[in-house]
Amino acid sequence: MFCVSGGSAIEQECKAFIAQNDRLSEGDVFVSTGGNLPAKHIIHVAAPVWKDGLQKESERLTEVVMKAMQQATLRQLASIALPAISSGAYG
Repeated sequence: MFCVSGGSAIEQECKAFIAQNDRLSEGDVFVSTGGNLPAKHIIHVAAPVWKDGLQKESERLTEVVMKAMQQATLRQLASIALPAISSGAYG
């Protein structure tokens, strides 16, 4: 299996963002450099935490994905890869 680390550039940029703006709240988007990754940018999102499916989680997830797409459009990116957003540690 091949794994590439983004490196310290991404970490430093994220730390600087948090120091100035605090952590992302649900629905927020932040764009950093791609660091050592084969990408120009990383679009970080704070997606909703799944509760019971009755708290409009799907709609809120759609909104944050659209914000990420808007950031890609603003930067005139030719392609974007979306991971399984909001499917990890928080459910």
